[in-house]
Amino acid sequence: MNRVVLFYPALTNGEESPTLYTALPLSLVALAAPLRAASFDVEILDERLHRYTEEEIEKRLEGAVLAGISAITSYQLVNGLRFARSIRRFAPHIPIVWGGWHPTLMPMETLRHPLVDVVVVGQGEEILPQLAKRALDRRSFKEVPNVLYKDTEEGVVVNPRLEVSCYPVTGTPVDGYGCVDLERYIHPQWGHRRVVGYESSRGCPFQCDFCSIGAVYRQRWHGLPADTVIQDIVRLRDVYGIDAIHFFDNNFFLDTCRAERFAEGLAENGGAVAWDGTVVAQQFVRFSPQSIERLRRGGLFRVIVGGESGDEEVLKKIHKAHTNEQILETARRCKGYGLMSSFSFMVGFPWNPEQDTVRTIELIEQIRNIDKNSEILLFVFSPYLGTPLYEVARQAGMVFPDSLEGWANFTYDKVNTPWMPKRLMKRIDRYLRFFGTKHQSADEESFFRGFQ
Repeated sequence: MNRVVLFYPALTNGEESPTLYTALPLSLVALAAPLRAASFDVEILDERLHRYTEEEIEKRLEGAVLAGISAITSYQLVNGLRFARSIRRFAPHIPIVWGGWHPTLMPMETLRHPLVDVVVVGQGEEILPQLAKRALDRRSFKEVPNVLYKDTEEGVVVNPRLEVSCYPVTGTPVDGYGCVDLERYIHPQWGHRRVVGYESSRGCPFQCDFCSIGAVYRQRWHGLPADTVIQDIVRLRDVYGIDAIHFFDNNFFLDTCRAERFAEGLAENGGAVAWDGTVVAQQFVRFSPQSIERLRRGGLFRVIVGGESGDEEVLKKIHKAHTNEQILETARRCKGYGLMSSFSFMVGFPWNPEQDTVRTIELIEQIRNIDKNSEILLFVFSPYLGTPLYEVARQAGMVFPDSLEGWANFTYDKVNTPWMPKRLMKRIDRYLRFFGTKHQSADEESFFRGFQ
């Protein structure tokens, strides 16, 4: 039996309270589609929904030729290693392949761990089927691009890095939704009954210093054709009764013509599906009234913007190109067109964090004065791997782990920044509780902000 087991580790340590909802594991759903097209049976194990016993893991590994683990920098790494340990115990012949944000950004460190056989760097839609076929035939991974692996004779092998497709060559993202119990990922949210996640584009050309997206996608943006997205959303509506889509795109509106074509096409196909998307403020304020109206008629109900800081000195340092006035104008436009606005901010950057916090809260208050219903998400800055601020934080006295297990606590709800005085953290803690982001898990944060 040609099976591939894909594992999505829990984001918490098992002692924290459960999340209100669980977002679709899009990283694994995207891999499932090309694997199925290559005649592999795919089973996705989502540890956020169920903590698998040793007996359950042993049973699910039967007939598998390869196991994949996807992980971001968080407690997913520890939970992923625990699953890998079970693979070694029950099926030592199965290659353990790691992918996702953390392995992509720190491939050599990841590969050093004894419970890692292969690391996939970047997108895996073209790569994982090749690895699975070679594992099935017991052939070397030598010619598979964008991977690092351990070879008994050659030691560590680093294959060439090539440009590969961000999406399956055949089929669409929805083709992988059948590998999960989709009902468990459909939730009521933002006034809609049945909301589910979808990703129509990846990457971003902007070079914000705090963001890992540029490092992973090399400042490139890749988007599915509007007609493909329309087809998928209509399918989700008609087959699963979805009434709203949360786009996890890093920048949904980068191609404005594509966004408008999608909105118009969705309306032409019966509409009845609301949707949201992420946009940069300096772009949104340039949309014509006619464009916004077309998007709204086509189902747009919520605009997601990364405000990041209310201190314009900080914005310049982190290479955010918008101004505070453009953030406020975005709020005014959303209010005027009946759109929900969602703004995310971070405090605690390594330059005068007290001034940054004060100015950010002042900007948030101005947004709330424009529209009291604006959604505000506030987080404490945590340096991402592969970003310029990673080095800035190191120079400011931050100590980073040197093992996979050590990265478990580097999440939005953990404070790792040594430059933050205790009195300021107490003040920020009150703000976090007020805005409801104090106890959000990484999964909830990604659901709101649109990053996966």
